[in-house]
Amino acid sequence: MKLKIFILPFFLVMILVLSIGYIKPDFDTIFEKKAEIDTQNTSLKDMDSVLNNISTLNNSLDSNAESEQFMLHYLPYTMNQDQTIDAFGFLASQSGLVVSDMDLKKIDEVANTTIAPDGSIAENAVTNKAKTFQLTGSVLGTYENIKAFYDRLAHISRFQNIQSFSIEKKIETASPQDKGAVSDLKGTFVVAYGYLPKKPVLSALNIPIFLKSELNFSSVALLKEKMTDTPILGKDQVGKPNPFQ
Repeated sequence: MKLKIFILPFFLVMILVLSIGYIKPDFDTIFEKKAEIDTQNTSLKDMDSVLNNISTLNNSLDSNAESEQFMLHYLPYTMNQDQTIDAFGFLASQSGLVVSDMDLKKIDEVANTTIAPDGSIAENAVTNKAKTFQLTGSVLGTYENIKAFYDRLAHISRFQNIQSFSIEKKIETASPQDKGAVSDLKGTFVVAYGYLPKKPVLSALNIPIFLKSELNFSSVALLKEKMTDTPILGKDQVGKPNPFQ
């Protein structure tokens, strides 16, 4: 009789235990799904914010089209070697120099130099790296003219890294009386010019600049103040069409 009294509570406990065993995994799944939904809702809100920021940034670029074009000229998508060759020849001519040598060489990466999403130069940052090509050139002329040329070359409107420059005596005269003329100097320089190829982006959420709603153009204005104006290819040029002539 006493055994029968405990049978019913025992079965009730077993049913409860089994029910909990079956129901708990469902609760775990529900909580996991809820966490996923919360994460997706957060991402959706972030995406809405990013889309609004992109629209605002586009409007900002449209209203600052001149600065945008300047930066695309300063750090273009492609090597645009013609731009630097033309600037070299033009500045040499304007400085009263003769171009004697010119060599171009592509470099795959800029060591330790990267361009951050906001356009600034960062060191060792995990960002889209700029690429470069190297221009090595030589000019002949007087000391003062070569100095003036180097100063102008250092301020052309192109992202660059002047790696070396030198001035040495270059005597190649036909007659003894011309030997040692002050114009017989040779200036040699090596400059790396940068460009930033377009790169596909998997998600705009990973780009810091899209988390902002405005662009800072103050650095562009500062760059413009320090740049040397040189003719654009395709327009009438003041210098010689062929720098070797």
